Amino acid sequence: MTGRGKIAAACAAFMAGCGVAPGPIALLEVYIPPDRAEYLGVVPASLGGDLVLIQVAMRGARSREDVLRYADCGVAGYGLVEGLGYARHIRTTTDKTAGFWTGDAVYTLSPERPEGVRVIATRPFAEACERKGIPTV
Repeated sequence: MTGRGKIAAACAAFMAGCGVAPGPIALLEVYIPPDRAEYLGVVPASLGGDLVLIQVAMRGARSREDVLRYADCGVAGYGLVEGLGYARHIRTTTDKTAGFWTGDAVYTLSPERPEGVRVIATRPFAEACERKGIPTV
């Protein structure tokens, strides 16, 4: 773990120790993307109603977390395109084969903030993704 990674982990641990669960935007702000990441695409697909599937592919990910952040950035961008302000994470599966990572994530999209722990406000999250160099839709 790099020095910046240790600082990010310490910040997240501090927040958790104070009884504050860091939300997706807080986690993204302290997240350091991999130096050699190749973001190979985000493919959104409506599953009907308010459900959306986000599929991502990348090389150079260090762990599942890198794939999760990429999917979160993808849904933030997709939410903006669809004119919806919030995404709530349902589940993500990841796979790694010979250094090639894929992710398959399901979210709900809504105009109003839903209940839930992993809720993404699409506009600020997409802006944070842009600052980090992580593509959206």
